[in-house]
Amino acid sequence: MNRIFFFIALFFSTQVFAWNDYLDSAFIQSKKEQKYILLNFSGSDWCIPCQKLKKGLFSNPKFIEYGNQNLVLVNLDFPLKKNPNLGKEYQNKLDAWAEKYNPNGNFPLTLLIDSDGNIIKKWTGNIVDSVEDFLAHFEKLK
Repeated sequence: MNRIFFFIALFFSTQVFAWNDYLDSAFIQSKKEQKYILLNFSGSDWCIPCQKLKKGLFSNPKFIEYGNQNLVLVNLDFPLKKNPNLGKEYQNKLDAWAEKYNPNGNFPLTLLIDSDGNIIKKWTGNIVDSVEDFLAHFEKLK
């Protein structure tokens, strides 16, 4: 009985959100839904500040709820250990997006972009704002 209660509680307490990994489709979604894109450049297997950002801010339930409702979330990951299953075409796209939006190779780098690809706001490094302060940046744009 306790197990059933635990799994029911876990199911209802877990908020799920999805980060896109393909910027082209995010632009289409952004235009269709009239939302900004939050683009994050990360190095998941080597960048400690990237891992802290993901664990601290991007996993916070308040951020997840806001992101699901108001943003198109995109994470472009540049791990040291390359995934051979990604394919050359996708790797070429990643490189092109990095050249356009992260030419200096900053990690983590988080950008707020409009549906035309214009950078609205830029955060370099680990975002130390509280979740409330971070989300306030977006509310000012409405």
